[in-house]
Amino acid sequence: DIMHPEFIHKKVMGLNTKSGLDGIISKTMMFENSIENITGRENRTFLTETTLDDFLKLKISWYLPDIMWNGNFLKGKQLFDEELLAGQDSDFYARMLIEQPKLEVIDEYLTYYRKHPQNITSHIDNRKNARLKISHLHSVIRLIALLEKKGKLSKDLKLHFFKAMMKYLPYVISSKQDLKALMKLLRKLSFFDFGIFKRWIKIFLAYFSLKIIGKGEKLLK
Repeated sequence: DIMHPEFIHKKVMGLNTKSGLDGIISKTMMFENSIENITGRENRTFLTETTLDDFLKLKISWYLPDIMWNGNFLKGKQLFDEELLAGQDSDFYARMLIEQPKLEVIDEYLTYYRKHPQNITSHIDNRKNARLKISHLHSVIRLIALLEKKGKLSKDLKLHFFKAMMKYLPYVISSKQDLKALMKLLRKLSFFDFGIFKRWIKIFLAYFSLKIIGKGEKLLK
């Protein structure tokens, strides 16, 4: 990835001139081969009244380099989880947002994100790379526990995570331990709702289909 020449200057100026600011965020453009070949822009980089929920539900987003933090805010906090094989940045940002930092967005694209076929993100949904999904599963389990502890696990978030995590079944089907962990998580995310009841039926159908014929992913959509 490449920084815009003004990347550091504009963020340092922002942190120095805004009292009490915990972090300042810029935006990212995607490129292939050279920064003259821009292939996309992240248009979800903004703040809302419900930033934590909207970030977790992917309504808003930013990339790893996009935030410059005030060092005082990060003191004493667990930063990146180095044991994760994928999703370290989203895990880190989710945990920081739980602490309700005071943030501001610069409406400028100051990061160039290099797109290439070897990105971890491009492989995480490949069933052959189940270890990436399993690593992410356990990070979500820890995040849900933290959200619950902080009183921030709403029914809306439960439903969002239930829909997302039920799709992990094919990746854990061959591991009794990971399958048990996924089912325990899904039970924690469940509440009295007809939509969740229907999804449990899909999960059981997919489970038996995966066990019998090795296929069943479509049932989880």
